[in-house]
Amino acid sequence: MRRSRAKNASKPGTDMNQYYAVIAFFIATCVAALLYTLLNPQESFANMPVIDESKILVHNGQGHRFTQGGNDLF
Repeated sequence: MRRSRAKNASKPGTDMNQYYAVIAFFIATCVAALLYTLLNPQESFANMPVIDESKILVHNGQGHRFTQGGNDLF
């Protein structure tokens, strides 16, 4: 048993640091994308209307399989 543990410990690639580095890189990329989106908006989120009629008209004019519109329920 000791020989097999020593043999496995000496093999390269059994170290989990490679996996941790990939996961850390992915998380850092996600955080960077989130910060970029929140800190550099094309249009201010505070001034952006919830239902933008002009964007709805543009979407409906593009020939998609579904159309958008206002909601009469709320």
